Amino acid sequence: MKKRRGYLLLESITTLAVICIISLAMTSLLLMSSKIQNQINDEVELQQQAAEIMRSIDELISQSYGIIQMESGEVKDDEYLKIGFIDLKYSKPGSPEDKRIYVNRDKNKLFVTNVIDGNSKGGGYEIGDYIDGLYIKGDKSQRKIGIRLKLKKKSEYYMSTMETIILNAR
Repeated sequence: MKKRRGYLLLESITTLAVICIISLAMTSLLLMSSKIQNQINDEVELQQQAAEIMRSIDELISQSYGIIQMESGEVKDDEYLKIGFIDLKYSKPGSPEDKRIYVNRDKNKLFVTNVIDGNSKGGGYEIGDYIDGLYIKGDKSQRKIGIRLKLKKKSEYYMSTMETIILNAR
């Protein structure tokens, strides 16, 4: 009998096919886990963004003297109304400036700016990103305000709801 040296062509092709199948499975698994990690990161970022935005809105509304006007009309009881802006009464004697919280729909951002005689004054600052919608509802006393915030990043959505009380309401 002769001794065989080396591998046969069939053995080499079989080994190469097994390695390719294992590599393909590992690549697929890696891509899927990367996609899931990106989704989770987006969800966490939206949750953190919503918490920070809601904290800012709560502070702005609760410290105001009330709502002056909104883009979509009157605050309704037990019904959320989508708004583009909300003007808050901050004026004190000798200071004509109030505040406006508004959604920049082109950039999907939320801003706060000063308002004088119903007109937004230049400047202001951003309080949030990824804004898909800002909603508001009130109660009969107009002291208790409900805020709903919808955020969107890529294919991920997040909704946050809170209620705040206008502490300085007259």
